[in-house]
Amino acid sequence: MDVGTTFEIYLPASLESAARSDQAEDDHVAPAGTGERLLVVEDDDGVRRAMVRTLKSAGYRVHAESDPAGALRWWRARGTERVALVVTDVVMPGMSGVDLVEVLRRSDPELLVLFVSGYTDDSVVRRGVLGEDIELLAKPFDPGELQKRVADMLQDRKR
Repeated sequence: MDVGTTFEIYLPASLESAARSDQAEDDHVAPAGTGERLLVVEDDDGVRRAMVRTLKSAGYRVHAESDPAGALRWWRARGTERVALVVTDVVMPGMSGVDLVEVLRRSDPELLVLFVSGYTDDSVVRRGVLGEDIELLAKPFDPGELQKRVADMLQDRKR
């Protein structure tokens, strides 16, 4: 009988070991950040912790939330503190990263955003989730690549 069910399971790649090995190799590289405040929104605990560690080691002040609801609560309670850049997953339970950014940009229309996604660039754009002029970093990514993209985006803003 040719009857059955096929399941495809997609697991996120862990950045934890990569962050440790890259940090050891890149100890001679000066941090790119100068204390800018970043907000990281990522529902995967391991990926979020690795992103925070990677960005803090690059000289940024990082606040992290596991979901958009927590990010919105923090955003509203932060007072006048300026957030230089948001790094958010595209697909999360409850609210997408795209919808989160739409809400955040109501109070800061010039907010810089780096989206991260486990989906390929083409599939996310084709499905209309993101526009073509967005900054997207595909998972899994190298911690050094995350640091470089954030530094480049902040540097471009200064120009």
